[in-house]
Amino acid sequence: MLLVIVVASFWVFERDLPASLVDTRYSNPASQFLTLPNGSRIHYRDQGVAEAPAIVLLHGSNASLHTWEPWVERLGDRYRIVTIDLPGHGLTGAVPDQQYTTAAFMATVTSVTQHLRLPPFVLGGNSMGGGVTWRYAAAYPQQVRAMILVDASGPRDWSRQAARRSGEERPPLAFRLLRYEWFRTIGRYLDLGYLTGEGLRASYADKRLVDEALIDRYYNLNMRAGTRAATLLRATQPRDNDQQGEQALR
Repeated sequence: MLLVIVVASFWVFERDLPASLVDTRYSNPASQFLTLPNGSRIHYRDQGVAEAPAIVLLHGSNASLHTWEPWVERLGDRYRIVTIDLPGHGLTGAVPDQQYTTAAFMATVTSVTQHLRLPPFVLGGNSMGGGVTWRYAAAYPQQVRAMILVDASGPRDWSRQAARRSGEERPPLAFRLLRYEWFRTIGRYLDLGYLTGEGLRASYADKRLVDEALIDRYYNLNMRAGTRAATLLRATQPRDNDQQGEQALR
């Protein structure tokens, strides 16, 4: 039995990737870093036409600002496009105060947009980032000219009701496992290879887009030192009160 456990550990467990290695691979000349008063180092990119109307884009859970690079390529000649790695994600990674709530994500958006001195902007987001988007617009309507919601997460009660009505398929395995304490106990040591590929194929309608380069990027960013632990902690932190947002959406 001991031999089986030792052999299995070589297949199942994996060390973190050094942050410096991942940062070098996935940053580019547009990458900038803003250090906040709480010690967080936020990775963002400010691209496109500086004098044009600004669009700020927020990625989904376990993703990164790289999600939006095709949008930058298509819209960058007409708009100023700011993309942000939210805490616990991408090259921002784990943050000192260990806050990965929607409120912390909203505070990050405020910090970056104020640092850049953006006038009122269009705010867009996918999935989790979409949830941050509409909550931010509800809280700061004077700052948001318009919203772009791409498969955005809604208030928890709304999401449950919609899933029951539509008979929606179960979420990817990784998200289901995060519900269990036993998995959260060992999750920070697990190799994420299988879960990364399975999760991406479950999330993309067009499976042809899930190539090795995409899987490698998600895998490497989520294996960056500290990110697995941040993801597990995020799964245990309480959701924010959606009352204000629900009222605004009505």
